[in-house]
Amino acid sequence: MPWSNNLFKSNLINPCKIGNLTFKQVVRPGDVLKLEVTLIRQRSSVGFASAKAYVDNNL
Repeated sequence: MPWSNNLFKSNLINPCKIGNLTFKQVVRPGDVLKLEVTLIRQRSSVGFASAKAYVDNNL
């Protein structure tokens, strides 16, 4: 599993480019925000990922 290697354990992961972003609803205090991130590929110290955000189990 790529996320379990030592490259990501001590480094901050910082998004550099975001594409195809859509806001569907507002997240308010008290809501539960769940992020599901999948590493698609990795080149050296640069990774490409896909992410989904769920608010109270709604995508």
